[in-house]
Amino acid sequence: MAELPVFKKCCFCIPLRYGLLTWGYLKLGIALIILIIFLILLSQIPVNHRRDLNIVIMIVVVLMTEVVIHCSFIVGAHKKNVKILRLYFYYALFMWAVTMMAAVIATGLLSVSLFFRKDSFLEILVFALNVIGFTFSIAIQTFLLLALRSEIIKLRSNCPYRFVKDDNEPEGTITPVNQNQDITSTNSTEPIHNKNIF
Repeated sequence: MAELPVFKKCCFCIPLRYGLLTWGYLKLGIALIILIIFLILLSQIPVNHRRDLNIVIMIVVVLMTEVVIHCSFIVGAHKKNVKILRLYFYYALFMWAVTMMAAVIATGLLSVSLFFRKDSFLEILVFALNVIGFTFSIAIQTFLLLALRSEIIKLRSNCPYRFVKDDNEPEGTITPVNQNQDITSTNSTEPIHNKNIF
């Protein structure tokens, strides 16, 4: 099985963390704009339209959750907090899976509709835009998942470890370096980095 790539840069030119932060701010801005639009829409719906009101309220709750999650991601990326970044990684992985399922369902439904209405140019256009849109969205989400995974691996590997080999033992041991501990006090030491694969 092929190993997943570990990126050093975002989009091959920007430092990884800054690229992820830029993406986080962009997603936060988009979520806030959509939230404001739906809040305005919510204020325009008459109270007696219960069904429309319930749908818009559910969308507003989902968007507010998105805003909170994106804010926590931005804080986690600024503070280099691996726990927050891992939580956001699992959220992004869940959203990637939801997007994949939505792509399969929407493409399947449009394929059936296109099969029964073979002469409709509008149906063909909607189908093509659907496939292109979902492909683009899934490609971006996949890249960002890999970039986020790379950042988590990078932050984890910044924890210093050392290799200690005693003369009495044929094999050495790997131990974490304490901030107060003198790493030159043992017989043979060489600093290494933790290579935990996510």
